[in-house]
Amino acid sequence: MRFPVGGDDLKSNTPSGHDTVHAAAVPRSRGVSVRTRFFLLCLIFSLAIVVLVGVSHVGFQALSGARAYVHGESQWAKAQKQAVISLLEYAATGRSEAFEHYEEALSVIWGDQQAREALEAGRPDIEAAREGFLAGRNHPDDIDLMIRMFRHAGRFEEFRRAVEVWVEAERRIGQLEQAAASLQSAVRAEGIDSPQIELLIEQVLQLDRALTILEDRFSMHIGRLAHQLTRLFTISMLGLSVLLIVGVNLLGWRLTRTAERADRVLRESEQRYRALVDQPDVGMWHIDSAGRIVYINPAMRDLMGIEPDQDVSGMPIERFIRPDDREAVHRDRIRREKGENTTLEISLEDAGGQSRNVLIHGAPVMLGEGPVHGHVGTCVDITDRKLAEEQLRHQAHHDALTGLPNRVLFNDRLEMALRRARRDGTRVAVLFVDLDRFKVVNDSLGHISGDRLLRKTAQRFQHAIREADTIARLGGDEFGLIVENVRGERDAIEPARRIMEALKTEFDLHRVKSKVSASIGIVMSGDTGSPADLLRLADIAMYVAKRRGGGAWHVFDPEQDAHEEQRLHLENELWTAAERDELVLHYQPIIDLKTGCAEAVEALLRWRHPRLGLLGPDQFVPIAEENGAIAEIGQWVVRRACRDFVGMKQRLGAGAPAAVCVNISAAEFRHGDPTQWMDGVAEEFGIHAGELCFEVTESLLTERPEVVGELERKGFPVAIDDFGTGYASLDLLRQVRFSTLKIDRTFIQRVTDSKTDHALVEFILHLGHKLDMRVIAEGVESEQQVNLLRQLGFRLVQGYLFARPEALENLVKRLAQK
Repeated sequence: MRFPVGGDDLKSNTPSGHDTVHAAAVPRSRGVSVRTRFFLLCLIFSLAIVVLVGVSHVGFQALSGARAYVHGESQWAKAQKQAVISLLEYAATGRSEAFEHYEEALSVIWGDQQAREALEAGRPDIEAAREGFLAGRNHPDDIDLMIRMFRHAGRFEEFRRAVEVWVEAERRIGQLEQAAASLQSAVRAEGIDSPQIELLIEQVLQLDRALTILEDRFSMHIGRLAHQLTRLFTISMLGLSVLLIVGVNLLGWRLTRTAERADRVLRESEQRYRALVDQPDVGMWHIDSAGRIVYINPAMRDLMGIEPDQDVSGMPIERFIRPDDREAVHRDRIRREKGENTTLEISLEDAGGQSRNVLIHGAPVMLGEGPVHGHVGTCVDITDRKLAEEQLRHQAHHDALTGLPNRVLFNDRLEMALRRARRDGTRVAVLFVDLDRFKVVNDSLGHISGDRLLRKTAQRFQHAIREADTIARLGGDEFGLIVENVRGERDAIEPARRIMEALKTEFDLHRVKSKVSASIGIVMSGDTGSPADLLRLADIAMYVAKRRGGGAWHVFDPEQDAHEEQRLHLENELWTAAERDELVLHYQPIIDLKTGCAEAVEALLRWRHPRLGLLGPDQFVPIAEENGAIAEIGQWVVRRACRDFVGMKQRLGAGAPAAVCVNISAAEFRHGDPTQWMDGVAEEFGIHAGELCFEVTESLLTERPEVVGELERKGFPVAIDDFGTGYASLDLLRQVRFSTLKIDRTFIQRVTDSKTDHALVEFILHLGHKLDMRVIAEGVESEQQVNLLRQLGFRLVQGYLFARPEALENLVKRLAQK
């Protein structure tokens, strides 16, 4: 943007009089009346106006077409930037939605390419071009202008260059598509940790920079084309204006009144100019070609710290600019002298040494096509915005509660620390710190006290470590520590010892004192340790320390801690095992000795692990009970057992078992109350009363005896599993009503050899019968055991002698054969 002015000073002078234009005397021609000449002159004047309007229309259409291409370029550039951002998001997350966003953004560019190719064809396809521009998100009202301009503006060199840049940009987009395809292949093949992804990201960023340059060049050529069209339009207008001037001179009697109106408009324009320049909060400035102040408005004086009555005309503008920014200001002035407009962020410094961040927009002052006679521009105070940006950057990388670095900043610093260690031949230690009693404090004293404890803990940690080390809050009550220049294990243990020492003193939590300890996992970097690996191994070491009772540290040992790592993997995978359809149920029948048929079936949980194969419940249920996943798994088991039982009845008809038995754990009731949803699940699958029974352990009977009563009240029979090995007392048998006793397999295995076991089994059977309960013998594995149990009066048995736990399909086939 150039400012053609008549002098260096922006101040205008109010006119003191009126300009007067006198009409020229028109000689009378023979044979032609004055009225005729008047009408002829009016006709010429009217024709000139018509032509002027026509030229104006053509000129405005051309300029509107140029504006439409500038708008189209902005949409093109926006789509290209969105495509790059989506690719980077896809490389970081591997989410298919990000790649779809990338392809959606490219559809804008493909639409513009379709329009260009349709218009460049030997016989232009206008409809195809219109569809392409619509797909390119161009405004529908602009598309016809763009098509006409493309077809007729080829005679202008700047437009041809713009089209060449357009074609080059599309070629670069083709390279971007190739990089995107490679990136997608790498993510699908190896995941987001593929080493190829970093090279592809760099390639995408290089293409983004190249495309940004091409976009700027396209805008530059279109802008120059607009200038050329403006100049051509202006020349045409000037030519027609000559005809108008002749008419105006002949119609001079009208100019007096026109001059009066022009004078009034000029005075109003002066007032508007003063209101525009002197009143707003935006600073405005004018300097000469040597950088000396010509004019500054009041807002600019405030930004520069200049008193209203102080005369600064002729002073160098650099005097009020911070020394560090003066070289950049000088370079910007050189660019403007070449005809460019500039934008620059600098700091202004007043006489008192106070500085403000400002955004400067500048443009050259030109006299026609001559040299630069000065510079003008605006100045906006962005100090508050810069402070806000700094606060946002801080918030993005620091924990809001403790002020410590967050996980993002921790990983960045760990990456840099590892690079320095590899370069210097040293090692880095990573400490994973987890507070041992934080949940107790949070639950008993409330979240406010918990937050206060975390803040005070963070302060103690900061005082306990070296200034060069990094302590960060990773989430919840977990902290991470980076220790550099570690020579051996002692250097890594020392900060852990200081942290333990810092936690020995009680915390004052607003009228309540509390004491916490910490479990600390320690790992030291090797030649190939990545930040994610080190943090994972430190986490594993922390769990080892916590399982030892807490309040201690543990240095990761690859050989000894492999089992713990496997346990953590299983713990994390358990949460989604049901979603991935990895959990399965096997079924073992409960046999009626009188009929030889299956009285019921017991559902037994298995985990078909993708790496470890089929896992029994003893390998993962204790983990699920500890981490809380047992609640979701238990509900899945009930639903799947109900569904399978319904299918079993449909396939076997009258030969189907009468009920399906499901084990429930006492741990399930620590994470909710399964009795609240059990009847809903049974109703959903059409399970009748007595068809779904639950097997509970004696531990649940002693901890939550009311659960058994609630299940029986809802119509679900309850069986006490592994009876005789737990802590149930005869008093509980008197207080709690349930349906079935299942004698533990350890008694059945020795019933034929041990008189004591024989007597106990017989006693339990008679006790159950006296209490009107069913009694089931578990773990039957031999005919000798069956004969003895039949003699004692047992009717229901279960064990490997009859059937091992097996998949539903195999069980149905077995039962169908009987």
